[in-house]
Formats: sequence, C-alpha cells, structure tokens
Amino acid sequence: MRDGQWRIAILAIGWLALTAAEKVTEPPANETQTAAGGQQQHAANPIVLSAPPVPKSTYRPYPNRYDEACYTAKDHDSADLCAQWRAALSGEKAAEEAHRATFWSIFASWINLLAVAGLLGTIWQTQRALTEARLTNKHTSEGQRAWVSSTVSIDRFTFDGDKVAIEYTCIFTNSGDTVAREVYVETRCFTAQTRAEASEIARIHRHIRDRRKPGRDALIPKESLTYLLAENVTVHSHHWDERGNIVLLIVTSVFYKTNLGEDAATEQSYTIGRTISGAGNIRFLRQDMEGCEVDDLAVMSHRSGEVT
Repeated sequence: MRDGQWRIAILAIGWLALTAAEKVTEPPANETQTAAGGQQQHAANPIVLSAPPVPKSTYRPYPNRYDEACYTAKDHDSADLCAQWRAALSGEKAAEEAHRATFWSIFASWINLLAVAGLLGTIWQTQRALTEARLTNKHTSEGQRAWVSSTVSIDRFTFDGDKVAIEYTCIFTNSGDTVAREVYVETRCFTAQTRAEASEIARIHRHIRDRRKPGRDALIPKESLTYLLAENVTVHSHHWDERGNIVLLIVTSVFYKTNLGEDAATEQSYTIGRTISGAGNIRFLRQDMEGCEVDDLAVMSHRSGEVT
C-alpha cells in the first residue's frame, strides 16, 4: 500500500478505538439523568447531617433503689446519668440517715443522762441505807458490848500539914452485856493547884495510857473487880493558893477489849474534899481538912470519858 493509504487506515483504527472506550466508560442514560437531577437538587438544597438515633433505654429518672438495671444499660450516657442520679439519691439518703442518727444519738444521750441520774440517786439512797445500817449496828453492838466503869469510896483519911494519908476502895464493874477481855486498870492519887486541875488530870491520864501494860483479867457482865488502895500523898507548898486551898484528886483508868475485839477505855476523875454549903462544890482548905473524919469527906466525879 501506498503511504497515503496507510495513514488513512491508522486514523480509522484510532477512531474506532476511541469510540469503543467512550462506550465502555459512559453510564446508562437513566443513571445519567438521575445523577444530573441529583446534582441539580443538591445544588438547590444543601445536605444536612443528623445524629444517629438514640437506642431505647430502660432508665427511669427515679428507679427502684434496689434496681440494678440502669447499670447494665447499653447506652453509656444513660448509664452515666443513672449513676449520677443514684449518687444524688445516695447523698440525700446519707443526709437523711445522718439526721436520723443525730436525733437518736441525742435521744440516747438524754436516756443515758437520766440513767446516770438514776444511778446517782440509787447510790445516794444506798449510802443512806448503809449509814443507817452502820448506825443501827453500832447501837446494837454498843448495847451488847462490854462497858467497864469505876466507883471510888474513901475508907480512911488523915491530913497532917503537908501529908495526906488516904485509903480508898476502887471498884471496876462491867455494866455491859458481853465479856470484857484483857482488862488492865490503874489509879493515881495526887494534889494539884486549883487553876491547873484539868491540865493535871489530862497529863496523868496521858501518862497512864502511854505506860499501860497488857491486861490479863476478864470481866463477865455485871461482874466487878475491887481494889483496896492506900497512898501517902505529899502536898507541895506551891500547890496551895492564896486562900489555902488545893485540889486532891483520884484518877482511874481501865483498858479492855470488847466482844468485837475493839480496844476500849474508861477514864474517870474524882475530887476529894468537903462540900461547900450552897455551892454544890468541893474544896480542900487547910483549916477545914485538919482533923477531918472520913464521914465528913465527899467524893465527886467531875470528869469522865469513854475512849474507843
């Protein structure tokens, strides 16, 4: 073939190839029209994207407090909101329970206060009852215990200037209802100044208490111990007062144990002299006592005390 014919043949083959390619890539007519219509609609109305639909949930604003369904919700927003509501409800319930606990705590405090007051009242009443019981026991034991006392009588008396010779009887008697054990007695006769009578009595009794010995005698109820005593007493010159008066004293002390094992003592003092008419008193005047007989003497117990 000639060169011109070859060129015509190549051009024809190229045109056929292009035509076949356009047919392959060209869409169908209806699709082309639809696409063209859609492009026109989109050009007229812009596309608006919407949120995906929310799936249905079993959550309720006020669920049953024991219901756990909201915690198993598939939607996280629903589960979170449920948890928030439950937290709020829990806070309200906690405040309510705290208020109730505070109320009952205050109520219990008042009850405890009343209980303490009642306990204190009971303790006070018990203390009073114990005190009364102790007093009753004391009175009962005192009524049944041993009581030892003394009496003094003068048997013989002479006074010669500065000497007093005296014989006297001292009787110690158990006037109680039980036995007095370990009885120890002691007596003293002495003179004292009229203004130092009380102090001298106290001094002698204290001296006897400090030097007393264990007793060995026992006195059954209503039994007595009798002592016949004789003493010579020197009357010191400085004991006489300006009126020529002194005090002649006999002191007695008895120590013993009661039926309860308690230590007891009876201390008594006696003034010896002549009775002053109308005064109810006893004095020991020099001029009155010289040549005085026993029947003219008086013995007065002017101090006694129980020591337990």
